[in-house]
Amino acid sequence: MATNLTGYEKSLNQYTKEELIQIAEKYTIYYIGDSGEGKTSGYRRLTKEKLISIIKDDDDYKDANPKINNRPINRIQPLVNKLNANEKPEVLMDAILDVLGEGSNYVNSGKYYTFLYYAKTPKITYDQHPLILAGEMTPTGFFGFNYHWVGRGTSPIRQYTYPEVASPFFEVSIREFYSLRQLPYAKFITK
Repeated sequence: MATNLTGYEKSLNQYTKEELIQIAEKYTIYYIGDSGEGKTSGYRRLTKEKLISIIKDDDDYKDANPKINNRPINRIQPLVNKLNANEKPEVLMDAILDVLGEGSNYVNSGKYYTFLYYAKTPKITYDQHPLILAGEMTPTGFFGFNYHWVGRGTSPIRQYTYPEVASPFFEVSIREFYSLRQLPYAKFITK
């Protein structure tokens, strides 16, 4: 039976068992049967809960997700392709923040971020546009490995405090991180 259901019109648990069978047939969902053999048919014998489980874990079903596929995989690369990298760091940072959209008020260890930072400590040099891998959290902020400091003769591990952060934190994917590394948007300031 041909179907126009994609499995994304509503939550999977809101579909009837018959609709879930149609979705499983559409994506030719692979699963392991009771006998231990791999199957791509016999969906009617499965419970609704089992159908939901095998559908949501299927790669073809996940790849068809319109919420993911309508979003560019790398929001930064089109910007890299468009710019000549001779722009001032402020212009580059404004363009980067425009394509990244909304940010967050916090960071998670192990994730990549860029943001605006205005250090208040006198007589230090700092990067106003950090590109970091977030590390250990502290009571007033966090440590981050700032890739803009690599090769500058000083440790790239920096301590950031929340009161000195002047923008949301913009999380970037690993692909976006590598694209950002191509743009000279670091802005080193000595106070």
